Amino acid sequence: MRKIKKEFRLPPAGLIIFAVVSALILLSVVLFFSNLKNLSIFTIREITVKQGAAIDLAYLKGKNLFSIDLARESQNARRRYPVYKRIRLIRILPDRVYVDFVKRRPVALVKLNTKYYSVDEDAMLFDAGSVLNANDPAWQTLPVMLGLDSKIPNPRPAVRYYLPELGFGLKIISEAEKNKGFRDFRIVSLDLSVPGNTLMFLTLPSLANAGIVEVKLGNEQIISRLRILEGLLYQFKKDWNSIKYIDLRFKEPAIKFIDISKIGKGAR
Repeated sequence: MRKIKKEFRLPPAGLIIFAVVSALILLSVVLFFSNLKNLSIFTIREITVKQGAAIDLAYLKGKNLFSIDLARESQNARRRYPVYKRIRLIRILPDRVYVDFVKRRPVALVKLNTKYYSVDEDAMLFDAGSVLNANDPAWQTLPVMLGLDSKIPNPRPAVRYYLPELGFGLKIISEAEKNKGFRDFRIVSLDLSVPGNTLMFLTLPSLANAGIVEVKLGNEQIISRLRILEGLLYQFKKDWNSIKYIDLRFKEPAIKFIDISKIGKGAR
């Protein structure tokens, strides 16, 4: 059988011209961006930090706006300023960098020896003064964790501590925040010194002259135990000042009253 030879045809002239022009445009764009560092108009002259926070990136001034690696500089800034959970750098043409950030939110104070440290949800410790102002109401409302002196003998600010006790305390606080029924109550402190026998101290701000109630919480089934506690707190709300402690460590909850005449159903 005779083979049919395929004829080679050149592409239309218009297609060739289009390809050449496209290649020239692409080359021009590449050359333009590769030479941006030589254009003085893109030299960084101003660093603007959100809300005027104390994040000093002045060393970027004088550099070309397009030559800096924003991701790497953001990472470096987070290492230098660990009090910020996130730091993001944004290019503002032609010569400015804007610094956005999210500050770490303290969820509790940790008392170690005679000093207080703030701790966030990631279990990172800070000098309380680095995230809280002395006049900040949080000083009066944040729960205080106690009993961790032997676990953290030499505390260092801006360090994350992977301690079961600290993590457990943070879990209690987190679950209490999620529970809408706990909005009327405030965790004053958590004593984490004895494993398996966590003590929680609560107050009821909405009740005038309310004292502090001790809750023996244990270290298991926190969610269900907090729900039980919520019900008991509302049930005995009128007798708040007569409660010595509430024990939730066993199958049946127990309430100990200061005045034995106040002992009610389910208490012992």
